[in-house]
Amino acid sequence: MDRLVFMDSIARIAVFVSLLLALFLLTVKTENKLANRLFASFIILSAIDFSGLLDYTFPQQFVDLEILRSTTCLLEMPLIYLYVLAACYSDFRLKGKHLIYTLPFIVMNLVFMPRFYLESGIAKELFIANYNKMSEVLFFQILIEFQYWFYIVTIFIILKKYRRIYLDNYTNPSTSTYNWLFQMNCVFAVMHSITAIKNLMRYTTSRDAFLWGNVLMVIMALCVICWFVMKALNHPELFRGINSNLQLTKDFLPKENKEIIEVENNQDEAVSNQISALKNYIQRKNLISIRLLLFRNWRINLMFLFVIYPF
Repeated sequence: MDRLVFMDSIARIAVFVSLLLALFLLTVKTENKLANRLFASFIILSAIDFSGLLDYTFPQQFVDLEILRSTTCLLEMPLIYLYVLAACYSDFRLKGKHLIYTLPFIVMNLVFMPRFYLESGIAKELFIANYNKMSEVLFFQILIEFQYWFYIVTIFIILKKYRRIYLDNYTNPSTSTYNWLFQMNCVFAVMHSITAIKNLMRYTTSRDAFLWGNVLMVIMALCVICWFVMKALNHPELFRGINSNLQLTKDFLPKENKEIIEVENNQDEAVSNQISALKNYIQRKNLISIRLLLFRNWRINLMFLFVIYPF
């Protein structure tokens, strides 16, 4: 079987399974609907990305859509980042400030605008024919790498904090959500490392090696999508989150310890004052008792003298 035909067949299966998984995530009943919708959006964008491996040719008048499709990969990692936040923290909500994560996608399309989107006819054909040599495409590849690894590292940091907060505030040691997200992020890191090598082959090796790299990537992508499906079906508890306002134990224990020490110091001072007052009271009592005893002895002695020496 021809490699292009084989890659086209695998890509079609990957697109179909991706859309099926996205439909499941959008319709399944769950408490954390936001996380499901974000992950479904990522799956849909991945399907759009996979469609670039299909064996088809865009009509000349719609070639702009092909470039636009290729830039949608810049929206995938921001969606995964937001999905991780929604899966970890039950009180996470989308806000207007999160639109900033679409900035690379917007910037890249602005970069393509002068020499592609605003051109027509022969100029666009020349751009497509020399696609791999264009400076815009080189910038595109660098931007993808920078964005991808930035989000990979950021997600690992978020998961580390989530796990510490979860273990500090919940008695159940099971961290299935953490394990799932950690495994997913590791898979993304490995997959993108291979993709980066494959993209480098575009400039350093023959076209045949690059095509085999694409075949390998689409097979791996299909396996990952199937793994997502199995996780979604077999582990519905993965979408349990925690409150983001919870703190680590070490963050509030020092303050409580300080308050306890202050209370203990105040109690010690009060006890010391009470003991001191009690000692003074006892000393006064003892002094009065001694004086009474001396007075009584003096009276007895005086009476004894009267008896012996009467006047």
